[in-house]
Amino acid sequence: MHDYELRASHLVCEVRRLVTARVWSVGEVLRERPSEAEVAGVYLISMPSAPDSMVYAGRTKTKTVRGRLRDHRSMATGSDLRGMLARWPDHPQVPEEYGVRWIEVPSAAERGAVEAFTIAVLVPTFNRW
Repeated sequence: MHDYELRASHLVCEVRRLVTARVWSVGEVLRERPSEAEVAGVYLISMPSAPDSMVYAGRTKTKTVRGRLRDHRSMATGSDLRGMLARWPDHPQVPEEYGVRWIEVPSAAERGAVEAFTIAVLVPTFNRW
């Protein structure tokens, strides 16, 4: 097997791990402050009450997953959920109701690769191209 095939196989495993991770609501994570969310990682946001309908894939850069979710709830930039919902008015408009799942990925370079591969494979609606 070539190096690129091993790398692709690893990324497929990471996407599978992400897609099968526990789903929380954004509001739950922000209220309950689970220690599992205090990590650097890659996350998927899904439609309220529809965990298989994934609308955004992202990664942490300098914050934890919970820190990024706080931004997604509060900020209205193009890369935060509140701002995305403004561009998609036909979607439910309460960020706290959206589902979220994540995996810990300690390496910044690896987070970037897993995020990019996840976006390429799942093509979430809110990710810009």
